[in-house]
Amino acid sequence: MSKKTIFVVVLALAVILTACKSPAPATPTEPTTDPNMVMTAAANTASARLTDIAAMTPTAPPATATETAAPPTPTLTATTAAPQASPTSGSLPTGQDQAAYVSDVTIPDGTIFQPGAQFTKTWRIANTGSSTWTTDYKLAWVDGNQMGGPASVAVPSQVAPGENVDISVNLTAPTTPGKYTGYWKMMNASGTLFDSLVYVEINVSDSTTTPGTGTPTATSTSGPSPTAGVSTPTSTQSANAVTGVSLAVDQADVSATCPHTFLFTTQITLSQAANVTYQLEAETGFALTLPGPATTALNAGVNILSYQLDFTDNVSGWARVRVTSPNEVVSNQVNFTLTCP
Repeated sequence: MSKKTIFVVVLALAVILTACKSPAPATPTEPTTDPNMVMTAAANTASARLTDIAAMTPTAPPATATETAAPPTPTLTATTAAPQASPTSGSLPTGQDQAAYVSDVTIPDGTIFQPGAQFTKTWRIANTGSSTWTTDYKLAWVDGNQMGGPASVAVPSQVAPGENVDISVNLTAPTTPGKYTGYWKMMNASGTLFDSLVYVEINVSDSTTTPGTGTPTATSTSGPSPTAGVSTPTSTQSANAVTGVSLAVDQADVSATCPHTFLFTTQITLSQAANVTYQLEAETGFALTLPGPATTALNAGVNILSYQLDFTDNVSGWARVRVTSPNEVVSNQVNFTLTCP
């Protein structure tokens, strides 16, 4: 094909394309919108809507420690709870049995007796527990020398917590000289032993002047007048050999079926062996037949003598012991009362 022919064909195609294109209007009726602007507007509208939704929907609070998946911390209620109050030293559980030795009413430790001599040992014991002792409670022998005593003796009367009671046991000195000790303990109605331990301790001597063997007695006017044993005086003695005299009664205030016997025990202390003259004095408001003065050879140290007063009716009185030789000494005065129901 010649160059002239190609030129004609190109020109013809240009004319055809120009004829097919519409002319642009002089004044546009609508603004032309850029596609990029359309996308930007749409994006801004969506963002604003999301913002409105966020303003109307409460923002979820940030997670706290209590909302984590970790197990909750246990409270300290159990471990820090106040402990139960424990009993004080002055209070005890209900029904608890306890006892405490108070004193020897009769027969101090080391008292000397002749072989086979009979005597009465009396202890004063306190109820330091919370149970009330009835007459089913007992003082029981538990060890040592029983000295002819019973296996047990009953409490003479009801003893409330905090009260004292005097408990007596009739004993017999062994026939062989020597030192003897017997141990006793409180026992409840069920047969259970409980504190405290008490004991009696004596010395046995075959000397004819051994103290602790004289047992003069006394009765009310309804009984016969007893006589006191008199031993052979020693050849020499001090004018002030008697240094002390004391008197005790087994039970000072008794409410029991009459007749009743009060046991009085006197301790006469000497600085040396001597013949001692002594006498029981008592006042009850009515006439009493009492033993007359007795003279006994006593050894140096503590000597134990006893009196018994029997009453068949109500009585309230006092008693004391007066030593008149080798020197005059008067004991303390003890009061006693008997009420017969």
